[in-house]
Amino acid sequence: MGEKIKFSKSSWLENAGIVGIIRILGIDTDDDIGKNELVIDSSDLTNFSEKYFKYFVTKYGRCTKYNEIISFRSQIDDWTSDKLEKFDEKDKRRLENLLNKIKQFVNSKSYKKVNQLINSEFDVANALKKCMNYYRKYNKLCKVEDNDNKKATSILEMILIEIENIIDYFDRDDSNKYFPAQNLCYSIISMGWDNVAFLNRNSKEKNFIKEYNDYFINPVVEYLNSNHDKDKYFCSTCGRRIKKSCSYSYSFINGMGYDVSRKRSNSWNYVNDLLICPICNFMYSAIPAGFNYNYFDGKGIFINYTRNLNELVKRNDAILIKMILDSSEDNGNTKSSYAAFVNSFNFKSIESSKYNLANIQVINFENSKGGKYIFTTVPKLASAVLYDCINKSLGTDDNLISVLENAWIKNYRGVDRYKILDDVVKRIINSANMDSLIYTIELLKASDSNDVNYNDFCIFAILNINYLYYKELNKVRGLGCMTIEEKDLKKFRREGIIIRDAYRSKYNKNKAKGLAYRLLQNLKANNQQEFLNNILNSYLYLDRIIPSEFISKQGQDIEFNQLGYAFVAGLISDSKDNVEK
Repeated sequence: MGEKIKFSKSSWLENAGIVGIIRILGIDTDDDIGKNELVIDSSDLTNFSEKYFKYFVTKYGRCTKYNEIISFRSQIDDWTSDKLEKFDEKDKRRLENLLNKIKQFVNSKSYKKVNQLINSEFDVANALKKCMNYYRKYNKLCKVEDNDNKKATSILEMILIEIENIIDYFDRDDSNKYFPAQNLCYSIISMGWDNVAFLNRNSKEKNFIKEYNDYFINPVVEYLNSNHDKDKYFCSTCGRRIKKSCSYSYSFINGMGYDVSRKRSNSWNYVNDLLICPICNFMYSAIPAGFNYNYFDGKGIFINYTRNLNELVKRNDAILIKMILDSSEDNGNTKSSYAAFVNSFNFKSIESSKYNLANIQVINFENSKGGKYIFTTVPKLASAVLYDCINKSLGTDDNLISVLENAWIKNYRGVDRYKILDDVVKRIINSANMDSLIYTIELLKASDSNDVNYNDFCIFAILNINYLYYKELNKVRGLGCMTIEEKDLKKFRREGIIIRDAYRSKYNKNKAKGLAYRLLQNLKANNQQEFLNNILNSYLYLDRIIPSEFISKQGQDIEFNQLGYAFVAGLISDSKDNVEK
């Protein structure tokens, strides 16, 4: 047993580092329920560097290009088990895609750096060159109408043999240790900190595991073995005594601190006093392990649940498990960290409360915005609304949140796939309504845009979420109860579907969407009189009676708009029936 090292819960930054250390060491916090500090033994630092990178490979390794290459072995086995008899054009494209990925991987700087650490004489570049030459011959034969099938199959077999040799090289123990970890240094770890150790662009050390150990672990060991009674400086995080020559700065943490060697004017009297000790420097290096990242979109989330250490770890573990599961299912392209955040709180448990989320600090990280952190504290109103959303469905297995997980708009607000669920949860947390979002998604739906991926259920789910928001808002702010109910939203959506079908029966297929467009403009401008004129003309044209609620709710902006958006949702619906599903 060595010396004890204590880490106390503090701000979100320290808490993220502590969660990271717990995850890397695999510490079970269930035995420390109620405690607010982590205590490890100095002996835990032995092989910590190995465990550090192994953690990231275990959690995110399946998302890397390296994993795509070695996992292709099962596909080759499927082809060869059928003696390549079922190999078709689709398989050919899949094979070509793999060869291009291997080529890209082998030509990368990361490969050239890590390749020197692998104890093997196998020449991947040469094997790849053979594969490409064989593939060109195979491709030419495939373009000939009366090609020699036996010769083509023979060449294909040689390609697969070489690829298996390449996969064998990448599937070695030392390859598994270094290749995915190197990739994750730049895709995951660099989202937490940068510009020091193996992420320093001027680094000449080839072994990044050794460099992490030299920069973060060895200084801690040296610090613990030294006497600090006469040290004049104090760590600005934990208060430990330190020598200035053995101190570090916050500048390596993304979004924190500044380069003290270049911006001395930022310090009082040009002297930097924000010094941190080697132990805290080590703790901050674990921030990427404490955060929960989406490998594919460069976003992260951390829940600073300050009740106790055990709950802090559990809440964030629940998010990470959900995010990793989603990434493996759908390549992470359409999944939302906000969905993982909401679902991490088991609102359906016996001990659940509408206010489980109230006053919790949520830290979002967006790498695409230069490593920007966004801080939000969940208000009581948002917690209640999210509780209701989780516990309500539209007659399916999905709740109002999960039904939106795959809903997105292409190339919207500068985002390739703008996640509608992100927008919804952000609005709830910021105590904002969904009106402008509903307007946008209904307008795009009415225009038959090809850049959207959502259906009628998604639109109606947001209508219901908006209703729950206004209902809770009135309770919290004492504005009185809503004068409409959920059944009214269903009724007016059904009315919209009936009018749509009536137009179709008169061979006016586009008239319903034209009406929807005009009504949306009226709602956006809050022009209730013009909205009623358009509605009235439609009902007269179709010889139907207008719902009395449109008249009675005139002047009540919130209720009128909700009924109006529900009606438009029916007009633009793709549903084949005129009854609620």
